[in-house]
Amino acid sequence: MHSWSLRPLAIGVGFALAFGLGMLVRPVVPTQAAMMGPQPQIIHVKDLLDGTLPKIIPGLWGKTLAASPDYSVEAYQISSIAPHKHYNTIEFIYVVEGAAKGTLGNASATVHAGDLEVLPKGVPHSFVGIGGPVKILFFSMPRFSAKDIHFVK
Repeated sequence: MHSWSLRPLAIGVGFALAFGLGMLVRPVVPTQAAMMGPQPQIIHVKDLLDGTLPKIIPGLWGKTLAASPDYSVEAYQISSIAPHKHYNTIEFIYVVEGAAKGTLGNASATVHAGDLEVLPKGVPHSFVGIGGPVKILFFSMPRFSAKDIHFVK
């Protein structure tokens, strides 16, 4: 058999191997978008929070502004949320507008516009808006998941 007659077979096997390796490597190697992180943008948070946000659970409306597997940034309006904690995320809550009473660990707390709460993993916390919903920016690491809300008594 001549070497030129094996060439189409070799090319076909090469393509099959390349495709197979590509399928195996793809889930392991992050996409270019994930490696780049957030895209440059300006988000008019005040306008967003003054609009209608989707309801997530009773007393909580919100929208994800930017996210990757490593973090998320979200805008929320909270009228009330029962004491809960998160085992997998570290949270930073910046109060944009309004005030709320609640708990942070074992302490009672009142937060106002301009305040920043820092919540390590596992710290119970709650909110009840004073005179209406409190509007916040919510930053979490890694990305927030509703599956990581664990209500406590």
